[in-house]
Amino acid sequence: MRIVSIVPRLFPIPGGPEKLIFNLSRMFAQFGHDVHVLAFEGAESNFYNKYDFTVHYIPMPKTGHFKYILKHLAFPFVLSKLIKIKPDIVHAHDTPFILPAIFYKKVFNRNCKVILSTHYFFKENPPLVNKLLFSFDMKAAPILASPGKAMQSDTKRLYGKDSYVVDLGIETNKFKKSPASMIKKLKEKYKIPDDKKIILFLGRIVDQKGIELAVDAVSEVVKKDSKVLYVLAGGGDEEYIKNLWRRIEHLGIKNNVMMIGKVPEDDIIGVYSMADIFLTTTLWETISISAMEALSCSTPVIATDVGSMRDVVIDGFNGFIIKKRDQKAVAEKVLLLLKNKQKFSKNARQFMEDNYELKKVSERYIKFYDTLLKEGKLIERVDRK
Repeated sequence: MRIVSIVPRLFPIPGGPEKLIFNLSRMFAQFGHDVHVLAFEGAESNFYNKYDFTVHYIPMPKTGHFKYILKHLAFPFVLSKLIKIKPDIVHAHDTPFILPAIFYKKVFNRNCKVILSTHYFFKENPPLVNKLLFSFDMKAAPILASPGKAMQSDTKRLYGKDSYVVDLGIETNKFKKSPASMIKKLKEKYKIPDDKKIILFLGRIVDQKGIELAVDAVSEVVKKDSKVLYVLAGGGDEEYIKNLWRRIEHLGIKNNVMMIGKVPEDDIIGVYSMADIFLTTTLWETISISAMEALSCSTPVIATDVGSMRDVVIDGFNGFIIKKRDQKAVAEKVLLLLKNKQKFSKNARQFMEDNYELKKVSERYIKFYDTLLKEGKLIERVDRK
C-alpha cells in the first residue's frame, strides 16, 4: 500500500499531531508499506532516512499572518507531489490539504481513498474567513476521521457528517515510569527538592493552554498543602510567560512554582515519572499527547473537558475531567488525587497499555485503510477496552 500523510509540521518539531504522524509513518514503513509525508516543516531530510519513509517539503511563507488562508495556496505543490507519488491512500491531517487530495482522486486516480482527520476545531471566535474555509473543507472531505468519540460527536453536530474514530497511539514500551535512581538525578539536575509533591505541565506555554487557571488553582492548593510544587516544562510565548510570572508574584506563590524551560528528549520520560499529577487546563485541544505520555508513565492526569480528552482521561479512574475555567474544581481534584495517587497511577499505566499502544493503533489504521480500498466504505470501529 502506498500511503501519503499531509501535515503542516513533523516531529521533532513539538506538538501532538506532529509526533503522531511521525510515529505512525515509521510503523507503517515497518509493516512494509511505501510511506510518504508531505509537510511544511520538520527536521533535515536525512533525519528521517533511518525510519524508511520519505518526507517531501512544501514551500510556505514564514509568516503567522493569514496562515490558515496561505495553506490553501499550497494546492499546486501538494497536487504535483501526489501526481508523482501515485498514492493509494491520502490522509490529510489539516483541513486546507483536503482540496488537492480530492482533485488528485477525481482527475488522476479514482481508486485512491482520501481521508481528512480533524485534529482541532477553531478556538473561540475565529476570524470569519477561517471559519468559512474550515467548514467548506470539512464538508468537502469524502471521508472524515476523528481522534476520539467526543470529536466524532462534534463533527456530526457542527458539520452534519459522520466520521470514523481513529485513535492516537504512543510508545508505551518507551514511555514508562523511570527508576527511582533516574528520578533522583533529574530532580538534582533541575534543582527540584525531593520532598515536593509535583504538579506537572509539559508542553507549549501559550494562552491556548490556560495555564493562568492552573496558577490560580495552585494558589488555593498551597493553602492546604505547602509541599506542592507546580513545575512548568517547555518553551512558549515570552510575553505570556512574563504575564504568568506577574500573576504568580501577585498571588505570593513564587516558592511553589518552577519553570524549567524546554526539556531534552532524553529527560522527558523522567520528568513525567517524577510528577505526582499531570495537569492540563487547556482551553481547546483534541487530545493532549503529553497527557497520554504522562499516563503511560503512571502519572494520573487532570484535564479540562475539551476535544476528546474524555477518551483518555476516565474521570475517577486514571484522573479527573474538569470544566474549562473551573479553578475551584482543579484545586479540589489536585488535593483528592494527592491522597489517592497509588490507585490512579496503576490504572493510568494499564489503561494506556490496553488501548493506546502504538503498534496496536497502527495496525488498526492499516486495517481501516485496507478495508476502504477493498470495500470503499467505512468499517465498524475496533472497540478498545
